[in-house]
Amino acid sequence: MKRSHVGVREGDEVHMVVGSDESYFATFDAVREAYFPRANEWIGEYPFLDRRAMPAVSARILRDAEDRAAFAERERRERAAGAGGGGYGPGPPP
Repeated sequence: MKRSHVGVREGDEVHMVVGSDESYFATFDAVREAYFPRANEWIGEYPFLDRRAMPAVSARILRDAEDRAAFAERERRERAAGAGGGGYGPGPPP
């Protein structure tokens, strides 16, 4: 890393652009670009893509992850409620 990457800290989330010959990226050949959203910084020797778009892509990735987590939590709560709360509290009305 260069001194210009002072905003990047160990443990920061990173979004990477990788190259692979496989459509499902089971393995990949190289990390081409690394974007650190918190610091809004890039690490890579050559810009293989238009970096101006990555903050929006990164925000979309975060929103999608939050949506998936919220959906999973709702599903969990609905399953727990449908099971009668596991025998705790009042059950359905007689």
